[in-house]
Amino acid sequence: MKDTKRRIELYSFFDHSGIEKHLEKMAKKGWILQKITNLFWVYRRANPQNLKFSVSYCPSASEFDPSDSETKNEYNEFCRHTGWNYAASGAQMFIFYTELENPTPIQTEPSLEVEAIHRSVKKTIIPIYFILMLLAVLQGAMFVTNLISDPIDILSNSTSLFTGFGWTMLFILFAAELSGYYLWRHKAKKAAQQGEFQESHGHKTLYCVTLLAVFIGFIYWIISLIINSSYFELTIAVIMLFAVAALIFLVNGVKQFLKNKNTPAKVNMTLTVVSSFVLSFLLIGVVTFGIITAAKNGIFDRESQFYQSLYLDSPPLTVEDLLGNEELSDRYITQISGGKAVLLGKYEIRQYARSGDSDAKLPGLEYTVTVVKARFMYNFCKNHLIKNKDKTEGGKVIFADHYEKTDAAEWGANEAYRRYRSANYVNQYILCYYNYIVEINFDWEPTASQKSIVGDIFS
Repeated sequence: MKDTKRRIELYSFFDHSGIEKHLEKMAKKGWILQKITNLFWVYRRANPQNLKFSVSYCPSASEFDPSDSETKNEYNEFCRHTGWNYAASGAQMFIFYTELENPTPIQTEPSLEVEAIHRSVKKTIIPIYFILMLLAVLQGAMFVTNLISDPIDILSNSTSLFTGFGWTMLFILFAAELSGYYLWRHKAKKAAQQGEFQESHGHKTLYCVTLLAVFIGFIYWIISLIINSSYFELTIAVIMLFAVAALIFLVNGVKQFLKNKNTPAKVNMTLTVVSSFVLSFLLIGVVTFGIITAAKNGIFDRESQFYQSLYLDSPPLTVEDLLGNEELSDRYITQISGGKAVLLGKYEIRQYARSGDSDAKLPGLEYTVTVVKARFMYNFCKNHLIKNKDKTEGGKVIFADHYEKTDAAEWGANEAYRRYRSANYVNQYILCYYNYIVEINFDWEPTASQKSIVGDIFS
């Protein structure tokens, strides 16, 4: 039977009422809070008992304070004389418990308690949340801008979707936390004028829902990476995840080591910040060096990997197919990039002659396949791809650049469009099939039989 239990407690920093009620319930089950870490609250086993808990705030304290700091010892000694036993602390928040049925409150003046909470929150939580909200807004603005300029690319990229979704959820959480705190403070100040303590109400449910949604999004992103990404891309993603986790672990380790050595808070904070920068650059350097070394040794060889995904491990259409000469395959480099997300998929395929090939007349081929997984997105994608790009001035077209309808039957397509640029048609086409939209660019004028080959493959 374990004598300790670790739990992730999703309580707002200012929600003293919620924390006290929760700890009293845990004590009745035989678990007493022992320590608060950056991730877990640690409980020790005890006999089930009715205890009263009190959450108090000491604005002069800091998360960088030594384990045996003078501020902490003085505060704990003051509370012990009033009948309260120290349980644990985190930054400016101190938690005490007592077996007395009617103990003397640690804070007897409501206005002083409200002010102590505000000074504590203002010291850490408020600036951190405002910075994170600003980052969320900036990330959201970048996501929306990219979504407007190239929606297909964003909606077919699981990384972009997860990033945009994650920052949106975090913005909602931070905004709710800050607005909830200021609303509580407004009510608490009014209650304090009447000599009353205002109960606090945090956002535990919102915390749970938000973090669960982000966790599900993260799992989806990881699965998408495994399924859709090339070996190179997947390796880089895994390395970066481990690097970030290692950075967090090492920086927290430095901070805790200095706390255990009773290093002054300001010195600890300075050294921790410096170490975070140094370790960040060091890890980036190590990762970069490792990737370059692996590439030089052929582990990420472009020509052997072809940036292939498991959904599209070979190009559906090749120059060899169109020219009817399979022997040309060894003379081409084929690159495939892209992947699938919830609504759309997008693959970019490029074929070009190997450098140094004696036949300079070998044609190249480039095309992009948009996979429409949700039918309601089909017209949206088609209209986005064929949108008018003409440059106008004074209501007149001064540079033509648009797509015009062409014969779809010869391509075996539902609809076909050819690009008209400047004063000529060019060999760029948009071909619409049932759940594929193909943008294809030839280095030559395709023949009727070659158009039929394209139709056979994509229809």
